[in-house]
Amino acid sequence: RALEEGLVNALIHRSYLQTGAHSQVDIYDVDANKLQTKTYVGTIAKQSVVVELVEHNGVLAGSYYYTKYGPGKARIALIGRVDENRNCTVEGYGHAYKSSHCETWEGTIKDGQICATFKAGSRTYEFTLTEQK
Repeated sequence: RALEEGLVNALIHRSYLQTGAHSQVDIYDVDANKLQTKTYVGTIAKQSVVVELVEHNGVLAGSYYYTKYGPGKARIALIGRVDENRNCTVEGYGHAYKSSHCETWEGTIKDGQICATFKAGSRTYEFTLTEQK
């Protein structure tokens, strides 16, 4: 819950008037080791995306952006969980929508891929993202 609160606050309280500004949240485990971000690329709803995720003790946190807008604009914050079978549920939060919660992903994270269903309002899309190494 604290991780979710920190990410949402970082996105809501930043200045969107400043061109090229971005939010950065570094996440550390209890031993003060910086957790490694994994980057996934692919297409969601016919749009190329870059997804950055950190996983720790079954909690997922990160963000993504549509490549046509670049990393400084229209970033969607992601908070979710992954179980012991690698099934995941992820909630997306974005400032460009009428409510803060804008989408849900359900699927799996295995073998360097995220295979999931994207749901936003009445729209549903299947997608696969591949880890960029």
